[in-house]
Amino acid sequence: MSEAGKFFSDRSPPQNTGRILWASTTDRRKAVAKPNYGFLKRQKEAAKKKKQDEKKKRKLAQKMEKQADESVTVDPNAEEQDQAEES
Repeated sequence: MSEAGKFFSDRSPPQNTGRILWASTTDRRKAVAKPNYGFLKRQKEAAKKKKQDEKKKRKLAQKMEKQADESVTVDPNAEEQDQAEES
């Protein structure tokens, strides 16, 4: 066993204090959470796409409603013709 191995094996493990006691400075830097910019970008793009899809659906629904209103619009001449045919 190397000298460093003896040093750590002779010691009892530290109490759970919430701090990293055995780590070197490079290990501590790795322990700090880094922002995941790729994930954040994907989330932002997904939210943007969802918003665009909702807007597209809303516009399509308005267009369909407008077309339905136009097709339901009654021609006054058509009513007179229907009444004349019934008589």
